[in-house]
Amino acid sequence: MEKQLYNEFKKHIVQTGLIKPGEKVLLTVSGGIDSVALFHLFLETGTDFAVAHCNFQLRGEEANGDQKFVENLAAAHHIICYTQKFNTKEYASDNKISIQMAARDLRYTWFEEIATENAFQKIATAHNLNDVVETFFLNLTRGTGLKGLSGIKQLKGKLVRPLLFASRNEITEYVKAKNISYREDSSNAETKYMRNAIRHNIVPAFEKLNPSFIRSVLHSSRIIAEAEKVFDKHVGHLKSQLLCTNEGFTYIDVEKLKELNISAELLFELISPYGFSFGNAENIIESLDSQSGISFFSEKYQVLKDRGRFIFKEISKVSQQEFFIQETTEELHQPINLKIKRFGVCPNFV
Repeated sequence: MEKQLYNEFKKHIVQTGLIKPGEKVLLTVSGGIDSVALFHLFLETGTDFAVAHCNFQLRGEEANGDQKFVENLAAAHHIICYTQKFNTKEYASDNKISIQMAARDLRYTWFEEIATENAFQKIATAHNLNDVVETFFLNLTRGTGLKGLSGIKQLKGKLVRPLLFASRNEITEYVKAKNISYREDSSNAETKYMRNAIRHNIVPAFEKLNPSFIRSVLHSSRIIAEAEKVFDKHVGHLKSQLLCTNEGFTYIDVEKLKELNISAELLFELISPYGFSFGNAENIIESLDSQSGISFFSEKYQVLKDRGRFIFKEISKVSQQEFFIQETTEELHQPINLKIKRFGVCPNFV
């Protein structure tokens, strides 16, 4: 398996053109089995690379141990190593995002900075075939649509993932055969995290039904990726027909929406860049024949139905202190969800 993975890796790099001869690569190394395996594959193939390691300061001395391990690994092979400590919890709190999203933002921003400052043409991560499957299930539970099910991209700008062809079992066999040391993140065993629950519970159950399950998901994700390209072309055509801009506002004409008989699924693709959910898309479709005044809100935008148009407005331009109920208003979704019914006016009411 040691030589097999090495030969497959060389063949894969040549066939895909992910890393071209002479290109400098910044390899992101956590210290875990996948990134350490990719480190040694780069060494074997003579790739011109340096290492970048993030310490998110979330696991105390274990995280510090990971950093020291990566520094020593790089030094032992005379490879340049960049390290950075992040106050991840503070960043997550300041930006009102999850710890996972904060760590993602911090690391990719930093990787890009290093690559730009030091003329690295590519940034490599060690995502493998199992990561494709786990991400597929994660996105399936989140309802992300075709884009989320089309798999992890091998190439996106400077970012390359040259190990996507290899399963975790193949990587493990390679590491064992070469007697390579690596760090094990203790949190990987905790199934309270959704990805770990998928890794340890769901994927093994499917593999019992089909031993080739991992490869089958990869095949399906590639088919979905091709279907996504066709779908994106159609969505782009609809955007040119439906999304109009006038006097600084973007709007959708109600009659045009009716004429094209757009489904909630397609409308969601048009409005999701503004932060709106699929539920918002369904509500907008249901409100096509409603009177003016109805509004829908995402985190940053409001959609207001007004005189035959759904008008998009940034919330910063909408008063956060006053919410007016017009005579024709039947529903409100901000600051709370309200349905309004009129029962006449009491003559003795003062």
